[in-house]
Amino acid sequence: MASWSRRCTKDIAQEFQPFEIQQLYDRKGNPIILSKKQYFDIVVIGSGPAALTFVTRILEDRPAAIYLEDERKYLHWLKRQTQSAPTLQTRKPGRSSDRVIKGLNSKTKGRTRTQKLSILILDKLGDGWLGQWHRNFSALEIPYLRSPMFFHPDPADLDGLLEYAVQTGHAKSGPFTYLSETMGRKPSFGRRRSAKSAVPERPDLLEVPGVVGKEVSKHKFKQARLKKHAQLVTNLGPIVNERDRRDYQNPSTPLFRDFTNHLVERYQIEPERNAEGAVRALSDWLDDINSSQRPTATLLQAEVTNLDYGRLQVASFDESSEDIEGFSIETQDGCVIGARYVVSAIGYGGRPQVPEWLQDTYRSNSQSKFSRTESYSFSYSDDSQGQHSQDSKDESTYEKPTLGLRPCCASYGEGWAHSSAICNPAFDFPNATLNAHMKTGQSTTVVIIGGGLSSAQLCDLCVRKGFTKVILLLRGFFKVKPFDFSIDWVGKYANVNKMQFWQSDNAQERMNMINEGRNGGSINPPYSKVLLQHARNGVLEIKTHTEVDSATWDSHTQKWTLIFHRKDCLDNETRFMNNKQAPGTYVSCEADFLISSTGSQVGFSTLPFMQTLSKKLAVPEVCGIPIVNEDLQYGSLPLYVVGTYSAIQIGPTAYNLGGIREGADRVAAKLNQLAGGSSDELEPSADAVSQYDYFSYHFLPLDSSE
Repeated sequence: MASWSRRCTKDIAQEFQPFEIQQLYDRKGNPIILSKKQYFDIVVIGSGPAALTFVTRILEDRPAAIYLEDERKYLHWLKRQTQSAPTLQTRKPGRSSDRVIKGLNSKTKGRTRTQKLSILILDKLGDGWLGQWHRNFSALEIPYLRSPMFFHPDPADLDGLLEYAVQTGHAKSGPFTYLSETMGRKPSFGRRRSAKSAVPERPDLLEVPGVVGKEVSKHKFKQARLKKHAQLVTNLGPIVNERDRRDYQNPSTPLFRDFTNHLVERYQIEPERNAEGAVRALSDWLDDINSSQRPTATLLQAEVTNLDYGRLQVASFDESSEDIEGFSIETQDGCVIGARYVVSAIGYGGRPQVPEWLQDTYRSNSQSKFSRTESYSFSYSDDSQGQHSQDSKDESTYEKPTLGLRPCCASYGEGWAHSSAICNPAFDFPNATLNAHMKTGQSTTVVIIGGGLSSAQLCDLCVRKGFTKVILLLRGFFKVKPFDFSIDWVGKYANVNKMQFWQSDNAQERMNMINEGRNGGSINPPYSKVLLQHARNGVLEIKTHTEVDSATWDSHTQKWTLIFHRKDCLDNETRFMNNKQAPGTYVSCEADFLISSTGSQVGFSTLPFMQTLSKKLAVPEVCGIPIVNEDLQYGSLPLYVVGTYSAIQIGPTAYNLGGIREGADRVAAKLNQLAGGSSDELEPSADAVSQYDYFSYHFLPLDSSE
């Protein structure tokens, strides 16, 4: 039985009116008639971490979510015993002791079930699995993830990433201060270089400080308050529960990339590629009479522009057609396909959030030849890495998370760029003008706006790119947290917070708990050390409680004239800043470039492909998050969401890999139940009996008379 089916949850989704099924028509006004090749059981929109987690979960025949650890091990043992073991046979019986193994495959395949459902994954960019993810990490030069080791897409084993690291010999661990300690140091190429100046070998895992030790005992809490103990922790590091030490580490970017590639190969879901090696387009695949669906899942390149639900006709091989209720999916290249179920796994997928004053300046300079109006809407699924999320901006209130921000039609313009544009390979950063100034030794200043991890990564990137001065503006405090949510949501007592969250039947109250659990943008300890080191070196200036009061762009001098206003704050913060500006004052500053790391717009109904369905269904939203049911179903249609837009049911972890994994479990179990070919779901009134005698158990019925 699925784990969430026994929760004492309260349903917050409203009862929707029955959806009126109507005939669907194409753009020419003709009824939609699809071939068998154009119709799929499941269509997944997106190819990021959320899509990979869902697809592998629905293909896995023994998911870890529905079995205890002992049950899972026993099932693996049963599966191994059902396969014939390789035999030993001598090459020349009786004459030689040289033995060879027969029937041994060098390449082990994944444990995928015999899948009867046809699955299509639509990749917008055409880069394959996690294409946008890899683009972001490459552009920002991110060496390590922010997530712990148990946040990953493998549905079969919670410790899958750790096991893979050990098996491949990439489990070397290092302190969280590695990045700051190796700044400015070069590799050792000769014997004359001292050991202190040489860069040590880069570890595959970074320790997460001060996480597990917080859950040890009340006695440890009291000890931590003592001055001597505090000094000891400073010298020796935090006290960590040894049982969970290896789980609370940050994997390196190459390790996680290799692990996801390993999952793609294990489940045999490699993208379809053309002769040039690029991901094959949906239109090309449909036109090819020799192409066919993969037995597992098919990934093709296409951008969804419209989604509708109604009656359509699917032609059979005998030229007869069958009326089917399903989704019609239109793509940008003019293709139309159908689906029985649709899973949205696009992350945020919205337009960039840009400060109002920057938008006003952009509009006033819209006549400039350098101004651009092209929009880049990217999909971000794992906010645990700080990738341009709603909370990557620094906020001090929960009621208005987008205060002072609004969606913008452009991601960059003359003299400024949104963080999403920096991650676009077609965008040159620094541009030709800034590069010319750097080569001639002129001073260059960049101002970065935001308080999340992306802002910190951009600060480090700008310093390494050669900017003379980097200014980081935060509207609130410089917050340092290991993850983008409170550890209470994944620690030993996580069920306490989750039960309180699920017991609430008010969507706004749940959203307040989500905002409180995430607490706005924050920076993890490794990058906080990096920023403080840059500040000590004089190249970075951290301005907390500071906003831009006015901004003027001079197209002749190619410079910004900014007025910074530092708000009056109650506490004098001196630890995380080197800002000499007094509270309540205004200071003028000149800058060569502005970067807005203020997140993306959150709004499921405002997504381009949701315009038709959102008007027909009118599903209510809270801060852009739709109110879906426990199965993460959108309204009364078989449309499901995984990732960011499932937060109203999953909680604060829905924005990262941990919540994505839980959401994929829910949706996969529901679809298997609807398809009628899975034992993931049982009747709630049935006895809890294992299908294996070795693990059989019953609940004794209670006598109502007693």
